[in-house]
Amino acid sequence: MNVSKNCMKQQKRSEILEAALAYIRMGWNIIPVQPDRHPYPGFRWKRFQTERITEEMFKEWWAQYTDCGIAVITGKQSGIMGLDIDAKHDRDISEFNIQPTVIARTQTDGWHVYYKYPDHEVRSDDKLFGEGAGIKAEPGLLVLAPTLGESGEYKWETSPFDMELDEVPEWLLEKIKHKPKTSVNITDIVSGINEGARNTSATSLIGRLLRYQPQAYWKSDVWLLVCAWNKENRPPLPGGELEATFNSVMKLELQRRQTGKETDKEIVLAPALSMAELNALRLPPVDWDIEELIEHGTPNMLSAAPNNYKSWVLLQMGIDLARGTPLFGHFETKQQSVMIVNEEDHISMVKNRKEMLIGNGGGELPLYFHIQKEIKLTDEYVAALLEEAREKKVTFVMFDSLRTMHNAKENDSSEMQDVMDQLMKFVRSGITVLFTHHHRKKPRDPGSKQITTGEESRGSSSINAAVHGHLTCEPKVVDDEKMLVIHQPKLKCAQKIEPFQVKINDDKDMDSMVFEYRGEYDSSRSGQTQVIAQILAALEGSSEWLSIKDLIKVTSVGDSTVRDVLKDLIKMGKVIGEPRQALEKRGIKLNHEKGSHQEKFYQLQPIKKGSDVEQATLDDF
Repeated sequence: MNVSKNCMKQQKRSEILEAALAYIRMGWNIIPVQPDRHPYPGFRWKRFQTERITEEMFKEWWAQYTDCGIAVITGKQSGIMGLDIDAKHDRDISEFNIQPTVIARTQTDGWHVYYKYPDHEVRSDDKLFGEGAGIKAEPGLLVLAPTLGESGEYKWETSPFDMELDEVPEWLLEKIKHKPKTSVNITDIVSGINEGARNTSATSLIGRLLRYQPQAYWKSDVWLLVCAWNKENRPPLPGGELEATFNSVMKLELQRRQTGKETDKEIVLAPALSMAELNALRLPPVDWDIEELIEHGTPNMLSAAPNNYKSWVLLQMGIDLARGTPLFGHFETKQQSVMIVNEEDHISMVKNRKEMLIGNGGGELPLYFHIQKEIKLTDEYVAALLEEAREKKVTFVMFDSLRTMHNAKENDSSEMQDVMDQLMKFVRSGITVLFTHHHRKKPRDPGSKQITTGEESRGSSSINAAVHGHLTCEPKVVDDEKMLVIHQPKLKCAQKIEPFQVKINDDKDMDSMVFEYRGEYDSSRSGQTQVIAQILAALEGSSEWLSIKDLIKVTSVGDSTVRDVLKDLIKMGKVIGEPRQALEKRGIKLNHEKGSHQEKFYQLQPIKKGSDVEQATLDDF
């Protein structure tokens, strides 16, 4: 039985290939489609509105997509315009004055009526004659016989091999010419759109958003809003189709702005959102790749000073995403295929890190590496990476580091915007992007309060502006343990979480590395611990009595913090403090010859032989 089914399947595939090649020889542009009639995810078919598809190209697609049907790209390139009549909406061919021409029956017993494309541009309109009856022109697709759809087979009623296409009849041209300009209700759009009106609604929504937003936000914020809206459609538009529509509308908006229709003095405000429109908004839940840290399909940055574990963290993220295991044993991940492009490190270093993290296993994981191949964020490399990502079903791409991926001037906002635009090509294909970046070399004022704002990353502000999420990491000693403190300066889709700490378990004897989540980071506790260590070290390294002023210079913190720490050390019996007057009476010479009689000076508590008093340690605090 299985042998018989396989034979029938192979026979059908051969039949589809033979038909597709015959259509191509007639001058039609033919692409493969899924059984649900839509193009395959990532298949950018709209480029073939202006490019010719060859037999060799289709043979490659046919070999790749083993369950494909076929569709013709309507419009000027194929020389076709079609009338699409959908029986599911109780529409019938008898409603129209159809003269002899090429006609097909669809899988649901509807009709496709084929005409020669006219000598002027015609845009597709799925509802030219109301629900269930419209035209396919620029851009458009019509599924062809002998495709076997989910509900049946597409068949010719009158074949293009037996009859020539008729000219577009006058009644249809008149309808196209005088069709009313419809006003799309934004309230209906934001609530999600059913199949049949999604393309028109997408065009309207994208046009409105682009019209009132600065160009710098088009490929980041506006695109992300459009993707969020698309998730509410029933069903969502395929990613490639949505991206093509977005790019098309974007070009039109650029042309509109460049024609100078608006004077410099003209102020254009977006219409205010009504309460009804606000109420109608049904925002989908955040689609997390890494819970609370990274949203799917967004650009993200992980920045740190050199040698501060950012490459380790990136690799750990890649491993946990590929396995679907919680990051640091805490943050849930969505299992998926991941690609890491590393131009920063030698392959031996990458391999060593991987083995320290998970040993010699993991060969089954969908985790792929490009290591030191001189890859740059250019049109050619990005196109090749996107093609490979599609083949391997990769939905998360990591770059280590950003600086190695381009030749632009990092402080030039225009040049860096071009680089960020290349990264956004991945995002518009539904792929999450994470890149590492270095912090500025110029150190902060050591006496200033350490606040992580996101501006620590070096280069143009266009880098920070483009990312959806931003994480930073910095190693610190907390309670005598080596920790990696991670801050979240930026997250657009949800409330930012508090800084947290991850213990660095670096076992050189076992040649292993484990990152372990240790909860929220208490900056005040860590700061006091550091001050304690600095004061004890200063007192131990000095044979003289030290003043508050001396210790402030050592710790780079304020007067009150030093005094509070010294009080605790004195209570613990680790440090002694005496006023100037008492010390001078005993003939002890002080560094500061002038000062108040009550000014205090400090030394470590002398430890007598056999005493139970132990050397002060950080564990006591």
